[in-house]
Amino acid sequence: EYLMMGFRKNAGISASVFSKRFFESIESYIEPHFSNWEKRSLAKKRQEGSEIYYALTKKGLLFLNQFLEALL
Repeated sequence: EYLMMGFRKNAGISASVFSKRFFESIESYIEPHFSNWEKRSLAKKRQEGSEIYYALTKKGLLFLNQFLEALL
């Protein structure tokens, strides 16, 4: 549920907030799927200062359910 709600937001999911909340890195949950989506311009990883955010692009949001299914 956290991933579903987080990826719906334009800001995406903060890597540090995720790891503090779940005691795991977000990468362990979303890779290699996120990288594949990023190559197809459906997802983006951005850095703001020392913080890293994972988000779906506007086009990627149209396929949110497929992305979440791939993670299962």
